[in-house]
Amino acid sequence: MVIAIIALLVTMISPGLARIRELARRSVCATNLQALGGGWAGYFSESRGRMPDMFNPAATDCISQFNLLVFTCTNNSWCNAGMLYAKGLVPGERVYICPTLGRHASSWYGDNAEIHRDPGAWETPRANPWPVVNGKHSFMTYGTRRMRPYDDPALAVENGRDDPRDDEIMLCTCGIGRVENPAGFSFMADSFCMPNTALASHVPGVNVLDLAGGVTFYRDDDGGVLYDNGITGWGTAMNWLHDDIWMIIDGHHAPPVGQEQ
Repeated sequence: MVIAIIALLVTMISPGLARIRELARRSVCATNLQALGGGWAGYFSESRGRMPDMFNPAATDCISQFNLLVFTCTNNSWCNAGMLYAKGLVPGERVYICPTLGRHASSWYGDNAEIHRDPGAWETPRANPWPVVNGKHSFMTYGTRRMRPYDDPALAVENGRDDPRDDEIMLCTCGIGRVENPAGFSFMADSFCMPNTALASHVPGVNVLDLAGGVTFYRDDDGGVLYDNGITGWGTAMNWLHDDIWMIIDGHHAPPVGQEQ
Protein backbone atom coordinates (compact mmCIF):
# COMPACT_ATOMS: atom_id res chain seq x y z
CA MET A 1 0.00 0.00 0.00
CA VAL A 2 2.80 2.40 0.89
CA ILE A 3 4.60 1.67 -2.37
CA ALA A 4 1.40 2.23 -4.32
CA ILE A 5 0.85 5.61 -2.62
CA ILE A 6 4.44 6.66 -3.30
CA ALA A 7 4.10 5.63 -6.95
CA LEU A 8 0.88 7.64 -7.23
CA LEU A 9 2.51 10.72 -5.69
CA VAL A 10 5.48 10.44 -8.04
CA THR A 11 3.12 10.21 -10.99
CA MET A 12 1.27 13.30 -9.82
CA ILE A 13 4.40 15.32 -9.08
CA SER A 14 6.52 14.40 -12.13
CA PRO A 15 4.77 16.67 -14.67
CA GLY A 16 5.16 19.64 -12.33
CA LEU A 17 8.85 18.91 -11.76
CA ALA A 18 9.41 18.57 -15.51
CA ARG A 19 7.75 21.93 -16.06
CA ILE A 20 9.88 23.56 -13.35
CA ARG A 21 13.04 22.13 -14.92
CA GLU A 22 12.03 23.42 -18.34
CA LEU A 23 11.25 26.88 -16.95
CA ALA A 24 14.74 26.88 -15.43
CA ARG A 25 16.27 25.91 -18.78
CA ARG A 26 14.23 28.62 -20.49
CA SER A 27 15.59 31.14 -17.99
CA VAL A 28 19.17 30.04 -18.70
CA CYS A 29 18.43 30.36 -22.42
CA ALA A 30 17.18 33.92 -21.92
CA THR A 31 20.35 34.72 -19.96
CA ASN A 32 22.42 33.34 -22.86
CA LEU A 33 20.62 35.62 -25.29
CA GLN A 34 21.11 38.60 -22.98
CA ALA A 35 24.84 37.86 -22.94
CA LEU A 36 24.84 37.65 -26.72
CA GLY A 37 22.91 40.94 -26.84
CA GLY A 38 25.62 42.58 -24.77
CA GLY A 39 28.21 41.12 -27.12
CA TRP A 40 26.36 42.47 -30.14
CA ALA A 41 26.23 45.93 -28.54
CA GLY A 42 29.99 45.85 -28.13
CA TYR A 43 30.50 44.61 -31.67
CA PHE A 44 28.22 47.27 -33.15
CA SER A 45 30.07 49.94 -31.20
CA GLU A 46 33.41 48.76 -32.59
CA SER A 47 32.16 48.32 -36.15
CA ARG A 48 30.02 51.48 -36.39
CA GLY A 49 26.85 49.46 -36.53
CA ARG A 50 27.95 47.08 -39.25
CA MET A 51 27.20 43.37 -39.18
CA PRO A 52 29.86 40.65 -39.32
CA ASP A 53 29.86 38.56 -42.46
CA MET A 54 27.62 35.54 -42.27
CA PHE A 55 29.86 32.80 -43.64
CA ASN A 56 33.21 34.14 -44.76
CA PRO A 57 34.82 36.82 -42.54
CA ALA A 58 37.46 37.41 -45.21
CA ALA A 59 34.91 38.97 -47.56
CA THR A 60 31.70 40.99 -47.51
CA ASP A 61 29.54 38.02 -48.41
CA CYS A 62 26.23 39.60 -47.32
CA ILE A 63 24.61 36.17 -47.25
CA SER A 64 20.85 36.35 -46.95
CA GLN A 65 19.81 33.38 -44.84
CA PHE A 66 18.58 32.38 -41.41
CA ASN A 67 21.97 31.56 -39.94
CA LEU A 68 23.21 29.29 -37.15
CA LEU A 69 26.90 29.12 -38.10
CA VAL A 70 29.55 30.48 -35.69
CA PHE A 71 32.70 28.89 -37.15
CA THR A 72 33.21 28.07 -40.80
CA CYS A 73 35.48 25.46 -42.32
CA THR A 74 35.62 27.64 -45.47
CA ASN A 75 38.72 29.31 -44.08
CA ASN A 76 38.77 28.00 -40.49
CA SER A 77 37.49 31.27 -39.04
CA TRP A 78 34.85 32.60 -36.70
CA CYS A 79 31.89 34.18 -38.46
CA ASN A 80 28.40 35.51 -37.78
CA ALA A 81 27.73 35.52 -33.99
CA GLY A 82 31.00 33.63 -33.49
CA MET A 83 32.81 36.93 -33.96
CA LEU A 84 31.53 37.97 -30.52
CA TYR A 85 33.50 35.10 -28.99
CA ALA A 86 36.54 35.79 -31.16
CA LYS A 87 36.62 39.39 -29.89
CA GLY A 88 36.04 38.45 -26.26
CA LEU A 89 32.61 40.10 -26.15
CA VAL A 90 30.76 37.13 -24.60
CA PRO A 91 31.65 35.21 -21.42
CA GLY A 92 32.24 31.85 -23.10
CA GLU A 93 31.25 29.25 -25.66
CA ARG A 94 28.23 27.95 -23.78
CA VAL A 95 26.18 31.09 -24.38
CA TYR A 96 25.65 29.71 -27.90
CA ILE A 97 23.86 26.56 -26.70
CA CYS A 98 20.28 26.56 -25.40
CA PRO A 99 20.04 23.95 -22.59
CA THR A 100 16.64 22.77 -23.83
CA LEU A 101 17.80 22.16 -27.40
CA GLY A 102 20.97 20.59 -26.07
CA ARG A 103 18.88 17.92 -24.34
CA HIS A 104 17.25 16.97 -27.64
CA ALA A 105 20.58 16.38 -29.38
CA SER A 106 22.74 14.60 -26.84
CA SER A 107 26.02 15.10 -28.68
CA TRP A 108 25.29 18.65 -29.82
CA TYR A 109 27.93 20.17 -27.56
CA GLY A 110 31.01 18.59 -26.09
CA ASP A 111 34.65 17.63 -26.39
CA ASN A 112 33.78 14.37 -28.15
CA ALA A 113 31.71 15.93 -30.91
CA GLU A 114 33.76 15.08 -33.97
CA ILE A 115 31.27 14.74 -36.82
CA HIS A 116 28.94 17.14 -38.55
CA ARG A 117 25.61 16.46 -40.21
CA ASP A 118 22.98 18.60 -41.86
CA PRO A 119 21.84 21.30 -39.35
CA GLY A 120 18.25 20.48 -40.30
CA ALA A 121 18.52 16.96 -38.88
CA TRP A 122 17.53 17.82 -35.33
CA GLU A 123 15.35 14.75 -34.90
CA THR A 124 18.42 12.55 -34.40
CA PRO A 125 21.35 13.22 -32.05
CA ARG A 126 24.43 14.32 -33.91
CA ALA A 127 27.71 15.89 -33.06
CA ASN A 128 28.61 19.54 -33.33
CA PRO A 129 32.32 20.24 -32.83
CA TRP A 130 32.65 22.15 -29.56
CA PRO A 131 35.18 23.31 -28.68
CA VAL A 132 35.61 24.42 -32.26
CA VAL A 133 37.78 22.21 -34.46
CA ASN A 134 39.51 23.52 -37.58
CA GLY A 135 38.12 22.06 -40.76
CA LYS A 136 34.57 21.62 -39.44
CA HIS A 137 31.52 23.85 -39.30
CA SER A 138 30.26 24.69 -35.82
CA PHE A 139 26.72 25.82 -35.09
CA MET A 140 24.88 27.53 -32.27
CA THR A 141 21.35 26.56 -31.28
CA TYR A 142 20.21 30.14 -31.89
CA GLY A 143 19.59 31.69 -35.27
CA THR A 144 20.27 35.21 -36.48
CA ARG A 145 17.80 37.03 -38.66
CA ARG A 146 18.91 37.15 -42.25
CA MET A 147 20.74 40.25 -43.35
CA ARG A 148 18.68 41.38 -46.35
CA PRO A 149 16.25 42.78 -47.24
CA TYR A 150 13.44 44.02 -45.03
CA ASP A 151 11.19 46.35 -46.94
CA ASP A 152 8.46 47.13 -44.44
CA PRO A 153 8.01 50.92 -44.05
CA ALA A 154 7.41 50.45 -40.33
CA LEU A 155 11.01 49.32 -39.88
CA ALA A 156 13.25 51.77 -41.73
CA VAL A 157 13.69 55.32 -42.92
CA GLU A 158 15.88 56.22 -45.87
CA ASN A 159 17.87 59.45 -45.44
CA GLY A 160 15.49 60.64 -42.76
CA ARG A 161 12.44 60.42 -45.01
CA ASP A 162 9.55 58.16 -44.13
CA ASP A 163 8.93 57.13 -47.70
CA PRO A 164 7.57 53.66 -48.60
CA ARG A 165 9.58 53.80 -51.82
CA ASP A 166 12.82 53.96 -49.83
CA ASP A 167 12.27 51.57 -47.00
CA GLU A 168 14.60 48.67 -47.68
CA ILE A 169 16.93 47.56 -44.91
CA MET A 170 20.07 45.61 -45.72
CA LEU A 171 21.75 45.07 -42.38
CA CYS A 172 24.83 43.57 -43.95
CA THR A 173 25.60 46.77 -45.87
CA CYS A 174 23.85 49.65 -44.10
CA GLY A 175 24.26 48.46 -40.52
CA ILE A 176 21.82 48.77 -37.67
CA GLY A 177 21.59 52.57 -37.87
CA ARG A 178 18.72 52.33 -40.34
CA VAL A 179 16.50 50.52 -37.85
CA GLU A 180 14.30 53.18 -36.29
CA ASN A 181 13.15 51.11 -33.31
CA PRO A 182 15.84 48.60 -32.25
CA ALA A 183 13.66 47.33 -29.39
CA GLY A 184 11.02 46.40 -31.95
CA PHE A 185 13.39 44.61 -34.32
CA SER A 186 13.97 40.99 -33.30
CA PHE A 187 17.38 39.77 -34.31
CA MET A 188 18.17 36.39 -32.70
CA ALA A 189 16.00 33.58 -31.36
CA ASP A 190 15.98 29.91 -30.47
CA SER A 191 16.30 28.25 -33.83
CA PHE A 192 13.02 27.91 -35.74
CA CYS A 193 14.56 27.42 -39.18
CA MET A 194 12.59 24.19 -39.50
CA PRO A 195 9.42 23.14 -37.65
CA ASN A 196 11.24 20.29 -35.91
CA THR A 197 13.85 22.72 -34.52
CA ALA A 198 11.06 24.82 -33.02
CA LEU A 199 9.44 21.70 -31.59
CA ALA A 200 12.73 20.87 -29.87
CA SER A 201 12.68 24.28 -28.20
CA HIS A 202 10.53 25.82 -25.45
CA VAL A 203 7.12 24.77 -26.76
CA PRO A 204 4.85 26.66 -27.14
CA GLY A 205 7.36 29.37 -28.03
CA VAL A 206 10.90 30.66 -28.39
CA ASN A 207 13.08 33.20 -26.63
CA VAL A 208 13.76 36.22 -28.82
CA LEU A 209 16.53 38.86 -28.62
CA ASP A 210 15.94 42.33 -30.11
CA LEU A 211 18.54 44.78 -31.35
CA ALA A 212 18.27 46.82 -28.14
CA GLY A 213 19.35 43.77 -26.12
CA GLY A 214 15.96 42.89 -24.67
CA VAL A 215 14.77 39.27 -24.46
CA THR A 216 11.10 38.29 -24.67
CA PHE A 217 9.26 35.02 -25.01
CA TYR A 218 7.16 34.66 -28.15
CA ARG A 219 4.23 32.26 -27.64
CA ASP A 220 2.68 30.35 -30.52
CA ASP A 221 -0.10 28.49 -28.75
CA ASP A 222 -1.90 27.33 -31.91
CA GLY A 223 1.35 26.38 -33.69
CA GLY A 224 0.58 28.23 -36.92
CA VAL A 225 3.70 30.41 -36.82
CA LEU A 226 6.53 28.24 -35.52
CA TYR A 227 5.37 24.67 -36.09
CA ASP A 228 2.86 24.58 -38.96
CA ASN A 229 4.19 27.32 -41.19
CA GLY A 230 4.74 25.83 -44.65
CA ILE A 231 8.52 25.61 -44.29
CA THR A 232 9.53 22.33 -45.85
CA GLY A 233 13.27 22.57 -46.45
CA TRP A 234 16.52 24.34 -45.80
CA GLY A 235 17.99 27.20 -47.81
CA THR A 236 17.25 30.49 -49.48
CA ALA A 237 13.96 29.31 -50.99
CA MET A 238 12.52 29.50 -47.47
CA ASN A 239 13.85 33.01 -46.77
CA TRP A 240 10.62 34.90 -47.34
CA LEU A 241 8.76 32.55 -44.98
CA HIS A 242 11.38 33.15 -42.30
CA ASP A 243 11.04 36.89 -42.90
CA ASP A 244 7.31 36.58 -42.39
CA ILE A 245 7.82 34.80 -39.06
CA TRP A 246 10.15 37.55 -37.83
CA MET A 247 7.61 40.17 -38.93
CA ILE A 248 4.86 38.31 -37.05
CA ILE A 249 7.04 38.07 -33.94
CA ASP A 250 7.57 41.83 -34.11
CA GLY A 251 3.88 42.51 -34.65
CA HIS A 252 4.14 43.88 -38.19
CA HIS A 253 2.38 41.00 -39.89
CA ALA A 254 -0.53 38.88 -38.73
CA PRO A 255 -0.59 35.08 -38.96
CA PRO A 256 -0.76 32.80 -40.85
CA VAL A 257 2.77 32.63 -42.20
CA GLY A 258 3.07 33.27 -45.93
CA GLN A 259 0.17 35.69 -46.32
CA GLU A 260 2.40 38.74 -46.52
CA GLN A 261 5.83 39.12 -48.06
